[in-house]
Amino acid sequence: MKYALFLGCTIPEKMNGYETSSRVVARELGVELIDLPNSGCCGSPIVRSMDEQYWTLLSARILATAEEMGLDLCCLCNGCVGSIMHANEYLKKDKIARERINDILSDFDLEYKGTLEVKHLLKILYEDVGLSRIKEHLEIPFKDGLKIGAYYGCHMLRPSELTHHGDPERPTHMDEIINLTGAIASDYEGKISCCGAPVLSNAPEIAWRLTHRIISTAHDADLKGLITICPFCSLSLDLNQIKVKELWELDYDIPVLHLPQLLGLSMGYGVRELGIFENRIKSAMKFPRFLLKNE
Repeated sequence: MKYALFLGCTIPEKMNGYETSSRVVARELGVELIDLPNSGCCGSPIVRSMDEQYWTLLSARILATAEEMGLDLCCLCNGCVGSIMHANEYLKKDKIARERINDILSDFDLEYKGTLEVKHLLKILYEDVGLSRIKEHLEIPFKDGLKIGAYYGCHMLRPSELTHHGDPERPTHMDEIINLTGAIASDYEGKISCCGAPVLSNAPEIAWRLTHRIISTAHDADLKGLITICPFCSLSLDLNQIKVKELWELDYDIPVLHLPQLLGLSMGYGVRELGIFENRIKSAMKFPRFLLKNE
């Protein structure tokens, strides 16, 4: 099982733990992630809002490079997968746009053909690897009764006719994977709310309030941690939680882990192997205490 891996901009710059744990878990499950050569920005969100043709070109270049490798594309970022998925569907359907983009791509000896599928890591885990196979590789269960919350992010769920992650108002895919570890994926009010990442640069106060709302509802639901599958969501809920503490004098101290970090712990890997030491809320480092092995 092989995929061309597109990391995007934010993960190599700020989310090494997400990349590291994804590679560790993928290798454990027999999934080979092959780095996409010469990959650049997908164009989301700034370029897409300013110049649609240039955004399409950036995504088409990524798609054409993966097509040369003969592999479907794996993305770890919700924003990247949404952007590239949209461009892929648009170019498949619009012959004129496809010809125009290919005319430009020919200068780079590339051609977009529309032959591959764009998949988020979550979709690969849930559909291609499958729950039963994941379960086989989980050696150490978390303690019964450990309540944690899945946080999906906006671009993972919408538009649902493109993302295909079930009901966007009642998502379950990540919850089902979390439950395999022995933990209990619990509902909470902020589960499908926006984390505020898109407005963090130009309206930080709004972003902080959105983060505050999610973290406070997780606290009210007595969750011991939040699990993300997007670098921007992780930054908002992990890093911005420090700002929430400063502004509202509320020390929720709710650890935020990437889904591969949670799976990796249950597979028997350590916090350093999974990059958990990079998480901003340092109580994440103590998360292994919930494993039955450490009783």
